Amino acid sequence: MRKLFIIMLTLTMAIGFNAMSVSAEVIYGNVEAMDILDGKITFDDGSYLITETLDDQTMSVQAVSTKTYSRIMTYYNSSDVAQCALKVTGTFEINYGISVKCTNVTATDYVYDSSWKVEDITTSRTTTAGATASATANGRFVKRLLFIVTNNIPVTITVSCDKNGNY
Repeated sequence: MRKLFIIMLTLTMAIGFNAMSVSAEVIYGNVEAMDILDGKITFDDGSYLITETLDDQTMSVQAVSTKTYSRIMTYYNSSDVAQCALKVTGTFEINYGISVKCTNVTATDYVYDSSWKVEDITTSRTTTAGATASATANGRFVKRLLFIVTNNIPVTITVSCDKNGNY
């Protein structure tokens, strides 16, 4: 299923219906901020980012319910070893078919290699009810070698929900 999705994502990008804001130009280990849909983006050195959406839980109260969705972006080196990750979790209050709003947002960082850090983490959310709502986390994946930054990858991760409870 995952391979099928990656193939479909690649085809979508190839024919120009690119819904992703990806500018992955590698310049001395730095790239522009990016937020990719579920899938993979590979850098020139063979390292890559994977983004996945997770449906955490559902609590239903008649026509109004609360859903929690998460997205996680993980950075892998060229040897396929996870280095660090940033996860955004949004809690959405859904009035089915009418509106949705984000009631809470959290960001969680994961570091798997001690030379990497996730820095400058900020969060934001849609606070007004509407047809869609979102929760966003921003941060930077930073690698240091003897206090010198060797890689700096700004990332933005957004998870959304519509008035029908779909992410």
